[in-house]
Amino acid sequence: MAYRRIDDNDTIQIRRVQGGNKPETRTVAELNEYFSKEENTEIDTLQAQVGDYDPDTTESTITDDLEQLQADVQTTETGLLDRTAALEAIVQTAASGTPVAPVAATLTTGTGNSGLLWTAKTAGTIGEAISVTLEIPATELTITPAVGRNASAIKYTGVKGQQPISITYVMAGTNAFGITAVANAITITMASTDGTCETTAADLFTALKTAIDAGGDLEGIIFAVEKAVPGEWEDATLMEANAQDWLDSTLSVATVGNAITVSLPYDGETDTILADANDIITAIERDNPGANDLVTVAATGTGADPVAAEVGANLDNGADGTVGAAGAMLYDATGLYVSTDISTTAVSHWKKITFDP
Repeated sequence: MAYRRIDDNDTIQIRRVQGGNKPETRTVAELNEYFSKEENTEIDTLQAQVGDYDPDTTESTITDDLEQLQADVQTTETGLLDRTAALEAIVQTAASGTPVAPVAATLTTGTGNSGLLWTAKTAGTIGEAISVTLEIPATELTITPAVGRNASAIKYTGVKGQQPISITYVMAGTNAFGITAVANAITITMASTDGTCETTAADLFTALKTAIDAGGDLEGIIFAVEKAVPGEWEDATLMEANAQDWLDSTLSVATVGNAITVSLPYDGETDTILADANDIITAIERDNPGANDLVTVAATGTGADPVAAEVGANLDNGADGTVGAAGAMLYDATGLYVSTDISTTAVSHWKKITFDP
């Protein structure tokens, strides 16, 4: 069944609750006028809130503009949320407290004119990981016979801590080969008959390798022996006498991680360390970039006296500084503190503004 359109003069029956449900007849035009009055009130309210919005001039619609506004607010790179976060980072509220300045860890070795003050270049407790050792290293001696030269030259390395060590080659008369050691004084007697040597370079080298092994005559005194110039070594070279000579060491500095080891120069004949405090400073600053990156070294006296060996010890008494972002603020009873740049545990940029009394 087809429905015809409703005209203004068509009637609709209504019943009023307050009128006892008596039926009344109203035209469609009357009902339309009633509803229009209600709608106009709501439209007027909406228009007052929106204002004079002209889509022809703005070439936009309310929906389009609302979507753009929402995108701007939610964008984390250029939107309002990002700008608000940046503003919050800039605006600082001073907190109660006094910033602490970083303090570099230090260590003093020696005393008087042999004393050295070691100071970590990076302030804070991180410097306490640095250790310093002053030691006499394993001493060394190369014996190069007068005639045989490099064909029979042998390098001896002593056991660290066993200095002084001396070595004497004996070759005279008629003797059997032998190696003896008395209080680290080593005597090597070459086999000979009526003053003619019968011990070759190969014989001596083989005997020495046996002597430094476990149970050998040189165990605990000599750590290693090697051919001083392997390319010129000749097994058949006859050995010669050589006057007593001592194993020595030279000055050097080694850095492994945060561990600095100073190998002291040592003279075996006089049983003396040959470096003074100023020599150590020069070796650190000139010859070892690794150590120089970690510490500064200064003499506590004149630096002219010989140093002594010292067991390894760590730098101590470092203190971390107060951390603060650029612009961070603190205050105490005496003033306001501002970190003018990024302050770390090692570097402080805190500046103080003193309050008037």
